[in-house]
Amino acid sequence: MNDSAQQPLAPVDMLTLLLLSAIWGFSYLFMRMAVPVMGPVFLIEMRVLSAFLVVLPVFLIVGGMGDFRAHWGKIFILSLTNMALPFCLFAYSTLSIGAGPASILNAAVPFFTAIIAFALFRQALTLVGVLGLVVGFAGVVVLAADPDVGSVAGTTGAAGTVSAAGAVGAAGAAGAAGAVGAVGTAGAAGTVGALGTDIPAAGAGVLLAIAAGLLGSFCYGLGANLTARYLHGVSGLTIATGNLFFSSLYLAPLAWLERPAVMPGGGIWLAVVTLGAVCTGLAFVLFYHLIARIGSTRTVTVTLLMPLFSIFWAWLILGEQVTPLMAFGCLLVLTGVSMTTGRLPVPALFRKP
Repeated sequence: MNDSAQQPLAPVDMLTLLLLSAIWGFSYLFMRMAVPVMGPVFLIEMRVLSAFLVVLPVFLIVGGMGDFRAHWGKIFILSLTNMALPFCLFAYSTLSIGAGPASILNAAVPFFTAIIAFALFRQALTLVGVLGLVVGFAGVVVLAADPDVGSVAGTTGAAGTVSAAGAVGAAGAAGAAGAVGAVGTAGAAGTVGALGTDIPAAGAGVLLAIAAGLLGSFCYGLGANLTARYLHGVSGLTIATGNLFFSSLYLAPLAWLERPAVMPGGGIWLAVVTLGAVCTGLAFVLFYHLIARIGSTRTVTVTLLMPLFSIFWAWLILGEQVTPLMAFGCLLVLTGVSMTTGRLPVPALFRKP
């Protein structure tokens, strides 16, 4: 479906969008738990490898090899821009900021997607779509400005660090410290627990984390456009499986070099496997399926919903309260997503020649 058509989403597509948002909202909690212990590159290698092992049998059963052989070169390039590089960038960002702020940075994806689609591929923008992106991102800014969102992130980070320490406890507290030290994250992990979004307190680490998150969002926006333009009609399972396969190859050498000195315990590995199987394997199949049905610009509005779910999971799991400012920000985000996904269609502001 062409993004410029701006037809209202079918109920099944809206439900899929919400499910994908919920799954990816949870992924930041898992990353925040595991990255101080495993390091960014090793964690992401385990993430994509476990996801690949989960989706590969399904891929083979449905006979996806023919599709893969026909498009492997494009998928090879896509796997760098839409998986290997942004996954590592966001994992790196969670060393210095919490899960909530990291997911908020991911909300810049629709902007990069729309700008890239218009600038490089001359895809039409609608007035309501542009306004929806602005309203939605304004909601994300409200969430980021709420000090309680920072405290949720800090609590999540602290909980993640405690969980990591507990899980690695089987190997001994000194082993956990050694594993973290081996990847050079001890200082970052210590800062994250108390951080939230306090840039002056964290200094250059947070600025680098923000830059990494924004660069990751740009990569996602580019990847969504490449998928919509060059892989239209290719099954989401084929694209996801190919991305996972090539990303595993990209990252394997660096992951080996950056492996922790002492491997974590079962609790962290359970989080990593869930991150791979559900938050990556299943999620990317849904993601590419949505791109094929509703287009790239509307699919990436999932990133505007992810901060809401990250906050919700923190409230549900950690018992954090939702403040009035959070509720207002959520309302803005939902309104923006509704506009961007075509609930208020208008004639195209810029049309293809």
